[in-house]
Amino acid sequence: MSERDLGELDSLFETEEIEDYAALSLAALILICVLVAF
Repeated sequence: MSERDLGELDSLFETEEIEDYAALSLAALILICVLVAF
């Protein structure tokens, strides 16, 4: 990936909608891992 592509990704992830979605996905992933672990 070039630096320009990374810059576009950074600007994409700066939108709050995507941040909220990422946070929810991360929380769900952690929850699934905990359930599988126990």
